[in-house]
Amino acid sequence: MRLREFRIYGDHVLLRVEEESVVTAGGIVIPEQARERRLSGEIVAAGPRAPDWARPGLRTLYERYAGSEVVFDDDESVVHLVLPGDQLVPVEVVL
Repeated sequence: MRLREFRIYGDHVLLRVEEESVVTAGGIVIPEQARERRLSGEIVAAGPRAPDWARPGLRTLYERYAGSEVVFDDDESVVHLVLPGDQLVPVEVVL
């Protein structure tokens, strides 16, 4: 399945999970089994009944075991999640 062919319905949201660092600041490589799942990402698409604030490009947080993982043929190295909009927490970065 390709990302362009994927449709989101109801109150669900498609989220691109942020990549995690595989090397620490000290240069130690973290093996895949020891890495924790990231808890933040960027909204790619939202269904018609998703929360009003859930729009593409917005960064958000989600619970550790929330959503269903989806991998697209376009880029198998990028992890996406599909989850209900009420399981997201909007994040605004203030500098």
